[in-house]
Amino acid sequence: MQNFRTYQIAKELHREVKSLALTGELKDQIERASLSVALNLVEGSGRTGNDRLKFFRYAFGSIKEVQGCLDIIEHPLASKAEGLAKGIWCLIKNPGRGF
Repeated sequence: MQNFRTYQIAKELHREVKSLALTGELKDQIERASLSVALNLVEGSGRTGNDRLKFFRYAFGSIKEVQGCLDIIEHPLASKAEGLAKGIWCLIKNPGRGF
C-alpha cells in the first residue's frame, strides 16, 4: 500500500478529519465517510475488473460525502478532499491491473 498514493492521501485526510473539533452527528458522519474512502480504496486495489471499479466508485461516493461535510463547516481541508476526489476519479477512469 506504500506505493498507492491515492490511498496514502486518503489515510492522511482521515487522520486530519479525526482531529477536527466537531461534536455530534456531523463528527460521526465525516469520520465514517473518510474512513470509508480509505478502506474502499484498499479493498478495490485487491480486486480486478468490475469488482475493482465498484470499490473505487464507493470510495468516490464517500469522498463526495466528506466534501459535503467540509463545505457545511467551511473548512480549508475541502481543498485536500477535492484533490483526493480527482485522484479517485482518475482511478475510476483507469482502474489498472493492481497494486
